[in-house]
Amino acid sequence: RIAASGFMQFSPEIVEVLKSLDEWSFDVFALGKAAQNQPVRYLGYDLLNRYGCLSKFKINLQTIENFLNRVEQGYLRYGNPYHNNLHAADVAQTVHYMLC
Repeated sequence: RIAASGFMQFSPEIVEVLKSLDEWSFDVFALGKAAQNQPVRYLGYDLLNRYGCLSKFKINLQTIENFLNRVEQGYLRYGNPYHNNLHAADVAQTVHYMLC
């Protein structure tokens, strides 16, 4: 279910954490640790893939990886202790949970 492009590689730890993506008890902190502080990159890719957006809109995998990296870097730019990349991943997962 979790696809890895030639660019993004999902470690076994990331795959394990993402198994609970559909649950309220999803541990975004575990994802942050497993993803080496890049939770938006991996969660964003996984959600876009699960919802079929990548194939439906024929999004180039390198392009989506670059986009998610830029989004992640934007959240890290100012070192905000709350509105950061971990919070963004948490909000994305919560919205996903409510939709599924």
